[in-house]
Amino acid sequence: MNPTPSRSTVLVVLAALLALAVVAVVLLWALRDEPSDARRTDGPLPQEPGTVLEVEPVAESPLAGSRAWRILYTTTDRDGEPVEASAAVYAPEDSTLTDLPVLVWGHGTSGFARDCSPSLQQDPMAAGSMYVGDEVLRRGWVLVAPDFPGVGADGEQPYLIGEGAGRTMLDAARAAREVDGLSTSPRTAVWGFSQGGHAALWAGGLQPTYAPELELDGVAALAPATFLRETFDRLPAQDRIFAAYTMASYDAAYDDVSWGDYASDEAESFGRKLAAECLPDPQAYSELAEEVMSFQDGAIFDQYFADGAMGRRLGENEPELPVPAPLLLAQGSADTVVPAERQAEFATRACARDQVLDYLTVEGRDHLGLVLEDSPLYPDLFAWTDARLAGEPGPTVCARATAGRG
Repeated sequence: MNPTPSRSTVLVVLAALLALAVVAVVLLWALRDEPSDARRTDGPLPQEPGTVLEVEPVAESPLAGSRAWRILYTTTDRDGEPVEASAAVYAPEDSTLTDLPVLVWGHGTSGFARDCSPSLQQDPMAAGSMYVGDEVLRRGWVLVAPDFPGVGADGEQPYLIGEGAGRTMLDAARAAREVDGLSTSPRTAVWGFSQGGHAALWAGGLQPTYAPELELDGVAALAPATFLRETFDRLPAQDRIFAAYTMASYDAAYDDVSWGDYASDEAESFGRKLAAECLPDPQAYSELAEEVMSFQDGAIFDQYFADGAMGRRLGENEPELPVPAPLLLAQGSADTVVPAERQAEFATRACARDQVLDYLTVEGRDHLGLVLEDSPLYPDLFAWTDARLAGEPGPTVCARATAGRG
């Protein structure tokens, strides 16, 4: 027979339940603006790329005077299969504005793990290396910042895997135009930095066949990863976190690429641990660089990436497709991750293919310094993009200049 609870016991239980209810309400309010990283639709993904699966308005945009949404949409992986990707969409606060051009931003490396997507970070602009978002919106453009599959959504991240990354960019432009409350024009430009610059070049090359309905007016690739077979074997030791991300990506994507072929068991364990770390801001990068140097002075890999299956796969993902749209290529002269002399060679090759190209160098700027807010690049970049979105043709010859000098 159960005893009858005393009045004091009942009060204690009621108080505990009330406390739990309060905690639940607080948590719900705290989480209501957190990004979703899981698809809420059931069943197979739609086959049509660029289909929006979910839209979440963001109550407090990281960009002042803007409206913002987080979207989940479909794109296509390198095998042609539908996968999910997430993106942040920002628009000017004035909802009466119409026919807004769309700018797709391919972010710099933020990490390889699922929770490393820029839109999941406390400062998504810094995490995505986008330091001029306010100016983008002041010009009356819609800013679309895809996270890439595998970060913020299911699937494998196509880190430096050209077709998957380029398609993600193009499908972000498609998906943004489905957001209710946005009035967009057909005009589209693509910018990308580092990893995102590689994706931007692939997007420009794939657009005629993959997304022919998009009006792609210009592609700007800022310190893009181009000569992949050489890049990682020449990296300074403190920058080899990028090699760990790339090995993690290719090991997951290709059956013939394996960590064990390029690193000892101990180094593989260390490298996999590194590849799980995120880069939400420059400070995090500095800390990871110190961690890299703590392991055999950064000697994670004992075989050259240019050799064997890794070298072949890297070669397949070098951005060699012609880009029908006008192209701007920008490079810092002090970059150690993507050396300026190699980027100049990439520009020379593009010019030999009759690419409509502006090639800008920024004196004294290293890899990240190229895109920081005070970079001399931006007046030239914005002027170039303004002209492309206004329908002006790019230069008829391969143009070379130093940014900030007229």
